[in-house]
Amino acid sequence: MHRTVGALLRAKASLVSLVSLTLLVALMVPTAAASDGSCRVRNLGTSMAYPSLQAAVDGASAGDRLVVKGLCRGGTVVDRDLDISGVRTARWGRPVLDGERKARVLKIARAATVTLRGLNIRGGHINYGAGIMNRGTLTVKESRIRDNRAEEAGGAIANVRLARLTLRKVALRGNSAFGNGGALWSLGPAAVRGSRFVANRAISGGAIVNGSRMAISGSLVRGNKAIGNGIGGGIWTFGSLTLRDTRVTGNRVGGQGGGLHGSGKLVGVTCGPGGNVYGNTPDDCYFE
Repeated sequence: MHRTVGALLRAKASLVSLVSLTLLVALMVPTAAASDGSCRVRNLGTSMAYPSLQAAVDGASAGDRLVVKGLCRGGTVVDRDLDISGVRTARWGRPVLDGERKARVLKIARAATVTLRGLNIRGGHINYGAGIMNRGTLTVKESRIRDNRAEEAGGAIANVRLARLTLRKVALRGNSAFGNGGALWSLGPAAVRGSRFVANRAISGGAIVNGSRMAISGSLVRGNKAIGNGIGGGIWTFGSLTLRDTRVTGNRVGGQGGGLHGSGKLVGVTCGPGGNVYGNTPDDCYFE
């Protein structure tokens, strides 16, 4: 009888020790950041997976490639050289970066060289560069940037002085700024190829404001609007602008330059029927 009771007590003590050890190990093991399970970002170099884009950026080394799946919410600061690609799958759907109307979606730091491709960037809201604020060297390919809102300038993208921007096959639609550049506000060099600026709005420069060097080729600027007494329904440029195989049409303005309001150097700009800036309201071009 005494031996049986003693055995039971020793078994109970062993069980308590095992439970205590298990709890201690659980506390010592680091846990992943909180996530709703809708976002997955994988670093192809390390094979590590993260529940948010910011966590993946923070865990990456310069030159790494990150692959985004699903819906990633909130803002991200990219402060190192990275390639960030989106992949659409049956399980995760379209790769989306969403600011949820609360924050800028992406900020590219001054020293960073970054490539974005295959991403849907939406829902950004801040004073400047609601979708993307670029202070570094940024290339965006085969992506959609839509429904972002800046209180001042650059609804979709703000490209600041000394920064460099390249857009290739990018659709910028439904973005707005309560100041200038409904889609793109650029004070640094920019190259735009095969892209579409549609249904963007601002006080001036309904789609684009250019204050540096910009070359636009194989692109469309259509159905944008500068509201109130603003200028440049499609484009407002006071830098150097080159248009090649590009149409600026169907844009509107309350002031002057329904298609384009321009000063500075203009190359390849022809206004009116038969030109590449045509069918805008109330006029196609206004030159200072």
